[in-house]
Amino acid sequence: MRPWRQSIEAGLVVREYGDPAGAPVVYVHGLGESGRCWLPLLAEPALAGLRHVVVDLPGYGRAAWPGAGEAQGLAEVAAHLARWWGDPRVMVVGHSMGGVIATLWAECAPAALAAVANLDGNLSLGDCTFSGQAAAVPAAQFDEAALAAMRGRVADRAGVGPGADAALRGYAASMAFADPAVLHRHAVDLVTMSTAEDLAARLAALPVPSVYLAGTPGGCCARSRQLLDAAGARWTAIDGSGHWPMIDQPAATAAAVRALAREAGLADR
Repeated sequence: MRPWRQSIEAGLVVREYGDPAGAPVVYVHGLGESGRCWLPLLAEPALAGLRHVVVDLPGYGRAAWPGAGEAQGLAEVAAHLARWWGDPRVMVVGHSMGGVIATLWAECAPAALAAVANLDGNLSLGDCTFSGQAAAVPAAQFDEAALAAMRGRVADRAGVGPGADAALRGYAASMAFADPAVLHRHAVDLVTMSTAEDLAARLAALPVPSVYLAGTPGGCCARSRQLLDAAGARWTAIDGSGHWPMIDQPAATAAAVRALAREAGLADR
């Protein structure tokens, strides 16, 4: 799948797919990931007619690494995205860390957002599988060698051959391009915010249509689902998937995203 437009904007690598005249949807990847994780989802017929704007955040994928000491925290990343996008109403779809960023973006610029879809984003400490591993290492020690070791563990867990986990193999590949300082800064933020256990309530309180798409049985933990219910947040289980529902079950995920776009007035069917 090839983009019809590629650009570098405000430190982001931006690729656009789908209908250039369609309603815009911005896709924000997770910790250590890149925009390539969205390609299986964007190929789904249910998302035809939309303009898909896929970003690599600074320090990830093909985007440049920030200078020493310049890594932004997650709140700063969300504010940066809000400034980059500006005023046109847009739906934001975020995975994992990207789901947290989407919530923060909607909090700081609610008038510009039409809807938020949070795909298995962090809600409690039980969701911090990889972020917890990185955050447990002191920042000064989390260098390229430490990230390479973490990536090796992900690759080993993914396996090889016909039974390999496609999502984890893709994740291991994307991790090779991540800036260790950026990844560590974001991992610490994720652990801190997940420990507070208020992200489900913040998602539910957004003034725009929102939904949490939970990978089941291998995605967000039971505690996070309890927090969603307690907050009155709308959530949908994407059955047969793990932490990457857009890769494990792209058709079901696309149908849920399309339904939210229709609710937000961005799609007519």
